[in-house]
Amino acid sequence: MFTTAEAVAMIQTHARSPGGLRPAASHPATPLRFLALVALFVAGAIAGCGSGEDMPGPSPDAADAVPGWLQIEGGWMIDVIEGERRANPGILVSPEGRFHRVGDVGSAPPSDVEPELLTLDDDLTILPGLIDVHAHYNMDLTGDGRIEETRWNPLVFLANGVTTTWPGGEYRPELILALRDRIESGEWDGPRVIPSGPYYGTTRPGWDREMTAEQIHADVDEWVERGVLHFKAKGASPDHLEALIERGHHHGGTVA
Repeated sequence: MFTTAEAVAMIQTHARSPGGLRPAASHPATPLRFLALVALFVAGAIAGCGSGEDMPGPSPDAADAVPGWLQIEGGWMIDVIEGERRANPGILVSPEGRFHRVGDVGSAPPSDVEPELLTLDDDLTILPGLIDVHAHYNMDLTGDGRIEETRWNPLVFLANGVTTTWPGGEYRPELILALRDRIESGEWDGPRVIPSGPYYGTTRPGWDREMTAEQIHADVDEWVERGVLHFKAKGASPDHLEALIERGHHHGGTVA
């Protein structure tokens, strides 16, 4: 793993390069919805990754490391309440990666804690985390057809400031569920994943055009049990679409 100072130096260098890596984001916990600089740790997470379908995580030493309190000073930030860019008033980040205080909003760290100081250059701006509601993880990298790529895509999303993703249809939904679990457990760096489950319609591999409404209801029930609540229809017949919407809404979900 890189130290914070080394990672910051790398980010500041790339941020000034055409097409370079930009500071990325994490989920804040303040009402202002500002984001942290998760790209500080992305480079370390990439190191040592192998190949194959199993998605590797950071090294065991890195996974066991618990960062302490961090005080971010300098630079600028986008105030999404006032709709303006203003000088960073000072951001305190907890060991869990949550924004504990922004300026005078929030509370101080425990009295026995001395936060590490991170000072940003004046040409860096902390941006709000972006929500990608059509964030396909599936792509064709080898010419063999589209499949969910869950090793590097999460890091690319973070590097571009995307902190929440809804795939909008999945060819291999089990890979997305596994990615969600790895990110939530801290085994892998990536944005928050709101899974969409398999496509409903001819875009879904092996789709049965003769499926009944009852079969679609049962299928939706199964995916809801696995944590999917917002579904994607593509190439569905009117009857299939009606059954999907009916069951999705029954569970309090949505259909796109």
